[in-house]
Amino acid sequence: MNYVAFSGLGLQFYINPIAIQFLGLKIHWYGIIISIGFLTAFIIIMRLCKKQNIDEDTMLNLILITTPIAVIGARFYYVVFNFAEYKYDLTEILKIWHGGLGIYGAIIASIITIFIYTRIKKINVLPVADIGVIGFVIAQSIGRWGNFVNAEAYGTPTSLPWAMTLIENGIYKSVHPTFLYESIWSLIIFCILIYSYKYFRKKDGNIFFLYMILYGFGRFFIENLRADSLYLGPFRVSQLVSILFVSFGTVYFIKRLKNINKQI
Repeated sequence: MNYVAFSGLGLQFYINPIAIQFLGLKIHWYGIIISIGFLTAFIIIMRLCKKQNIDEDTMLNLILITTPIAVIGARFYYVVFNFAEYKYDLTEILKIWHGGLGIYGAIIASIITIFIYTRIKKINVLPVADIGVIGFVIAQSIGRWGNFVNAEAYGTPTSLPWAMTLIENGIYKSVHPTFLYESIWSLIIFCILIYSYKYFRKKDGNIFFLYMILYGFGRFFIENLRADSLYLGPFRVSQLVSILFVSFGTVYFIKRLKNINKQI
């Protein structure tokens, strides 16, 4: 059982990470929550396909291909930068229900997969990417609650009223609920992208690059509070990737806005 409390809010939870156990089969809450995020994203993406005149069967095929690759990418990203945790028991690499997914790995793997698939099918990649990130970011918002169930992805010690209390090695500690920060920030991004969709889709790619800017910006600051960051030398890996996301997204977003103004 994992103990998680928000003492300042008068909330406390004893959470069994295993939702269902039957005949030796264990279904974890983490997987269920990730599945709910995926289903929500799928419904939203398929509805947006109609507005963008993208063939729904094509998008369905792309989702079925991209989803497992995104999971592999997320796991690969985490393991590469945290290999010391797995080098003595490589079988743990396969146990993703224990946690340990790097969201940037999923994003990068998805971008590469979508690019290759659309090139093969001779489809414009940017409209697909615009729709994809809207679904992806709401899946991120929902999926972060899997970290809550596993009592992971938390931050450094804090005494703020909304501090999250955990038990680690028999010791109570109050920390930043960084999983909650990212869930809320992802939900805000989703609302911004949905609101902006009808305005910025005049030029394909605007929504995608706006997502890169917003997510990279928020993740940079949230990562600074994380207690379990992955490091490359003295640098937090996710902060380095966030800087690249914001820089790349800003350059191309501004470039597209200028092109729209010239057309007007």
